[in-house]
Amino acid sequence: MKEDGKMKDYEDPLERLDKVIVRENHNVGLGFKDGYVFFRVTHRELFPFDYDLFAEISGFAGAGTSEMTAAQYITAKELKSETLAATNIFKVDNKDHVYQLFFGVSPSVLRVFSAYPRETEINQLDVGVHSSSYVVFGFIDGFESPLNKPSPRSQVFVPYGPLIGFAFYNYAPYSIKPMMRFIVNRLKVETIKDVNLIMKILQGRVQCTWATIGGIDSPWGPTTGPKGNYRQWWSVDPIDLLATREEVASAVRE
Repeated sequence: MKEDGKMKDYEDPLERLDKVIVRENHNVGLGFKDGYVFFRVTHRELFPFDYDLFAEISGFAGAGTSEMTAAQYITAKELKSETLAATNIFKVDNKDHVYQLFFGVSPSVLRVFSAYPRETEINQLDVGVHSSSYVVFGFIDGFESPLNKPSPRSQVFVPYGPLIGFAFYNYAPYSIKPMMRFIVNRLKVETIKDVNLIMKILQGRVQCTWATIGGIDSPWGPTTGPKGNYRQWWSVDPIDLLATREEVASAVRE
């Protein structure tokens, strides 16, 4: 690849992500089923995670197999790690942490479908969801999001609580060995309780990164109690996008 008439000796995997990566002191609004909770990023770590599906998930494509066969569809799975003794590598254990994830895919013919939460595959149409026999929408493949240069559209935010999974389809007429590379932006956050700041965010006067947690048909939310565990976890109630100042003040009141 050339840059200013000279050959580049490497490709920056973050080049496509620079404008969407959340940084320190940025605001993030996470949309749950009952409304939004707003956070400010205080610290972060950014690193890659190479994930070999066959090495990490025993029997990933069937007992005794080492490749995905032609046109094979694999239903949504959590990404385990026997090395880390983890049933889901992106399970967030700290209420003050959030993952911002991006992923690249290899080979290019591999189609990856996000299931978020893990039981619900997202990116569907009003008339239906993709299936093992109809895999023409709702995916990220390696053509759009190569292993070494993930697409911004592969972005997923994972806060404390929900677990993410992925389904897979080999579009090729031959067997493949699938691989994923995640760019992990591991965030430490604090809940925003400033009424004036939240009102400015809602009015579009202060910049904020917005993300729906789960698909629009079934956004995720804590389920315990009349408003879930929002207040127990983050010391606020969820806020509607059209909330008045009085409603915002009530939601963040101690």
